[in-house]
Amino acid sequence: MGSGPAQIGGGCRRSRPERVGRYSIKAVASPTRTKPPVRGTKQKSGRRLPPKVKRGPDVPLLPVVVGGLLVLAAIVLIITSIISNRSSAPPTAGDIPCDKLEHTQTHYHAALQIMYQGHLVNVPGDVGRLTSCFYWLHMHTESPGVIHIEAPRNRTFTLGEDDGFWWWDGAAWRPAMSADGRWRWNGSAWVPAGAPPPSRGLSGGTFIAIIAGGAAVVLVVVALLGYAAFSSLGGTQSPLSSTRVSPSPSPSGATPASTVSCDRLEHTQVHYHAALQILQQGSQLSIPTGLGRITTCFYWLHMHDGEPGIIHVESPSDRPFTLGDFFAVWDAWSRSGGGPGEFLDSTHVATFVLAGDQKLVVYVDAGAGPQLFAGDPTSVVLRNHEVITLEITPPAVAPPPAFSFPPGF
Repeated sequence: MGSGPAQIGGGCRRSRPERVGRYSIKAVASPTRTKPPVRGTKQKSGRRLPPKVKRGPDVPLLPVVVGGLLVLAAIVLIITSIISNRSSAPPTAGDIPCDKLEHTQTHYHAALQIMYQGHLVNVPGDVGRLTSCFYWLHMHTESPGVIHIEAPRNRTFTLGEDDGFWWWDGAAWRPAMSADGRWRWNGSAWVPAGAPPPSRGLSGGTFIAIIAGGAAVVLVVVALLGYAAFSSLGGTQSPLSSTRVSPSPSPSGATPASTVSCDRLEHTQVHYHAALQILQQGSQLSIPTGLGRITTCFYWLHMHDGEPGIIHVESPSDRPFTLGDFFAVWDAWSRSGGGPGEFLDSTHVATFVLAGDQKLVVYVDAGAGPQLFAGDPTSVVLRNHEVITLEITPPAVAPPPAFSFPPGF
């Protein structure tokens, strides 16, 4: 009795399920044949089978996962192989290799002295020696100026064949590679550093990486074809969506600084030095020694590490440069690195703002001692071995501190 469904062995006849529209929360009649009535009953209607639910396509996840793991393993092996090959290939300078000197058949010595402005310039004692190898031409710290020629055969070597890591600019030794490693000084111009030397044959890691990469590609292709086949058999295939990524903006390069350019200094014809001192409350302020130098270029007015206060003037033409040009470079260099503005006017010195009771006093020493300069400080022309002092007074420091250029300048 009650309102539940009729029991199979009972005497009540179960009514036909009611259809509600296309879909129903009740069971829908199936076109299958009903079961014959159970013995002992009269005209019992058979129990109807539940409707068959149509299943969507099965996505073959296993090949996709396996293929992805193999692709990842192949990438790791390729990167490891490239790093291994690069580290194993010794660098060369011109046609002079760098090796362990296991096959030395020729060994003799020459000496090199460099004089600049009457002074003997020290040549680095570690020229041509790396932690992993020695160039056939190299020096030792304990024997300054002595060039060791050690080669596996008797051939001619010249003075122009250096180690490729240092070059002489007329005043000091400079690194032959740019800070970002993309440019190399060949003795007359900055040229692209070039690709590393080719490896000799395939290493074991490269061979395994090629096999793993090929297997991963095959599995991924099979998985995609299987997915497409399963999708076409049942249901509507969902279109694949793609995300478009806008390309990264190109680096804008250096910020222009008035009429002073920033380049590789390939065409430098003029090279001299001036000095700048800034005093505030009687104390000397430090000027950034990286001023005017960025990873991609050098401004014609710039400074170098280890040479505080010295302005390098390196230009392709002999034109006058002023203290205003230098502060324009300082401002552009600072802003390109996200720093503050650097100014020089009646109320500003670099980042300092003069108060109402403060005054800017300018001294220029062109070789005859510091002299007061009453004009516009931005109009002071930079000259060789000239010392410019900017004093924020009070207090007044008279005369200003003396400045001595190091040997070689």
